[in-house]
Amino acid sequence: MGVLGNLFGKKNKKSKRPEDPLRPGHRPPPVASDGSPMSAEELLPEMDSMTAKQLARKLGSANPNIRHAVEKRLGELQAHSAIRPLISAYLMNGDEPALEALSGYGAALTLPMNDLANDLTNTGERRSRIMDILGQTGDDAVLPAVRGGVEDDDPAVRARACAALVKLGDLHGIGRLDQDLQTNDPVAKRLALHTLIEMDRPEAKKCIEEHIGRYLAESDAIPKQTTVHAPRLDDPKIHLHDAIISSIKAADHTLTLVVGGEAINYATARRSTFEEGLEGMVVRFGTRRMVPEEQIAELEAARDDAAAGKRSVFVGMVPSPAADPPVPHFLKPVDGGQDYTARMIIADPHEFSAAQAWWYYVLDMGAVPTDIDIFMNVSRPGTSAISEEEYEIYELLDSDDKKHEFMRALLARL
Repeated sequence: MGVLGNLFGKKNKKSKRPEDPLRPGHRPPPVASDGSPMSAEELLPEMDSMTAKQLARKLGSANPNIRHAVEKRLGELQAHSAIRPLISAYLMNGDEPALEALSGYGAALTLPMNDLANDLTNTGERRSRIMDILGQTGDDAVLPAVRGGVEDDDPAVRARACAALVKLGDLHGIGRLDQDLQTNDPVAKRLALHTLIEMDRPEAKKCIEEHIGRYLAESDAIPKQTTVHAPRLDDPKIHLHDAIISSIKAADHTLTLVVGGEAINYATARRSTFEEGLEGMVVRFGTRRMVPEEQIAELEAARDDAAAGKRSVFVGMVPSPAADPPVPHFLKPVDGGQDYTARMIIADPHEFSAAQAWWYYVLDMGAVPTDIDIFMNVSRPGTSAISEEEYEIYELLDSDDKKHEFMRALLARL
């Protein structure tokens, strides 16, 4: 009748819905006199005198401060009646204090947790959290349930089951995570790496080191004469064009060429930025509106400026050495001109092959001393061409040499 009622103009009774924090009428969390959120002690001053049963009723609070304080207190009390409420609280919210509180109950968790693990309706995140609690039991009786989780189709369940297995003394969990590190599934790889880092065990560290070594080995695809930069990895607030301008000013090359995907945009949207930032240098541009012959003419004019003893910069679009027809040979001495040094900056190539065409041109055809630099516009996972697993690898590197090697490997994966 509900659907028919809507079609024929009859009104349905409105169903109750939970309050949305963004909707008018929602009561905001209580705050102290200075406007800061109130602590659990302020909200629940009688907590120390409450029984385990009374405390358990507070585990359903929407205020995480209260939940965490109650979970910690229940862990101190170690009351048997708090086991199932704490299990439910962790399965619902994933609060770390609830898991820490459960760790003190040991084998008393075995019976309720085996029942939950054998219930196949518990899937996804809930099943992952079941594995976490199983790992807190310290009881071999839960090993069959945990080993079943190690081969679960869900990589999140698999990772947490492996962590639980290691806590229970079976290092096969580390070996299984190492297998996931070597798959092509980005989610499985990220979760496996994160879990191995969390373990902080020598066997896990060895797997991580081998994984990093495999990743860095891909840097061999980039010629040794090529330097790769990714300044926004350390500071995402930096603008790539500002980093390039600073790099040009700091170097002493007579001729600098800035090409690549981002450089084409710089020639129009950042023209004044380059002119002002490189004051005292001759700056020329190649834009999309120019025909290839005009772009090449500006490029050769920049080279001639360098041969005349001026510091010269070309920014923007020019036919690639792989284009048809390709850019003419221009990195060569100029008749009657001075010797000059050159630097090729490739700004954020979106494809490995695009960068490859330029560095092969420089290596094979360059008749003047030429350095090759590639600036990548990567910063954080989700906003640039770097995965969460790759960023986690970068965060683990402890030397500048390895970080530079990482940038070369990252470029090779474009």
